[in-house]
Amino acid sequence: MKPGCLLVLLLSLDRTGSTEVCQHVYTRIVPRGGTEHILFSASGTTLIVQKFNDTSEQWVDIIISINGKTNHLGSITDISVTEQYFRVENVSQETRGKYMVKHDLSDECVALIHLIVQDSEPTELPPVSEIPSLQEEKDGEKNAKPSFVSATILMIVLTVVCVFLICLIWRLRTFYSSQEQKLKFQGIWHSPYEQKTPGLLT
Repeated sequence: MKPGCLLVLLLSLDRTGSTEVCQHVYTRIVPRGGTEHILFSASGTTLIVQKFNDTSEQWVDIIISINGKTNHLGSITDISVTEQYFRVENVSQETRGKYMVKHDLSDECVALIHLIVQDSEPTELPPVSEIPSLQEEKDGEKNAKPSFVSATILMIVLTVVCVFLICLIWRLRTFYSSQEQKLKFQGIWHSPYEQKTPGLLT
């Protein structure tokens, strides 16, 4: 059968089959303008690529691949497919959606691809080695708690010492002040030049 006749025959077939028996299922998040390359293995030389139409809820043929040559059937032209891979370039919002790669006449689903397009590049996660483990976080918390307790105890001790010194200084000033007043009082009523009368002694 000639490729042209095969193409007409394939386009006349109903391509709304179930996706439950797909050999491979992929979900890819791609930044707008990026490229995604999905590898798989499919027997046969002719594949059909369908895209799910959310409005009509039906699968629509968009590509037929014969002997590795991609033939576009619709407006989406940045997708290519062979027996080994599904490739999309310069991803746009029009490209997002669900795709099904199927064999030509057997209607067997080879791969189901859910393509999600982001307006900005996804945030890169740090390597696993750079992510602290839960045990390391617990150890850090344990080490931090004794330091906090020690600092608290030190503050309390310093506060008590300061209060004690203030009270001691106040008591000493009070004592010396009272002694000074007493000495002044004694100096007024008992002159240091006054002599004692011997006759008063018994």
